[in-house]
Amino acid sequence: MPPQSSSALRQTPPSRPPRITPPTRVRLSVRHERIVYATVAALVATGCAWLFCHYVLAEVGEFGVLPHPLESLWLQLHGAAGMLSLVLFGSLLPAHMLRAWALRRGRASGGILAALFLLLTLTGYGLYYIGGESLRAWIGVAHWVVGLALPALLAVHVWTLRTKLRRVFSE
Repeated sequence: MPPQSSSALRQTPPSRPPRITPPTRVRLSVRHERIVYATVAALVATGCAWLFCHYVLAEVGEFGVLPHPLESLWLQLHGAAGMLSLVLFGSLLPAHMLRAWALRRGRASGGILAALFLLLTLTGYGLYYIGGESLRAWIGVAHWVVGLALPALLAVHVWTLRTKLRRVFSE
């Protein structure tokens, strides 16, 4: 076998794959947006209905406070909406949240929303599984305070980013 020249032994480095730029569209589709708003509305409505039944409509009987008959129904509906919100959070993560984070859009308000959603998830889990009454009371207050604040924070998130984008595209 004839000796090969040194240039034949040199391998050319593999070419780099083309640089893929992330898509710049972060806004949800109209359908996805409506599902988010409907789920948040269902969570707030069922949570408020439970709070109303629990704190306003409960009656005091001879053995203490009696829960309102609809209290458990509202709690079940709230739990179902909570499960739907977990699925929805999973759908927002790759297509909306990670993409926006990579593009450095809405990091502050989006990060706060994600952190509060995780806090709601943990406190909801704690309310379901933690048995100590004093700790459970604190977890409950934290859950409904954050839950009542979340829609306002979502509105601020959407409004500020849409206003910012309108200014960018009008220039």
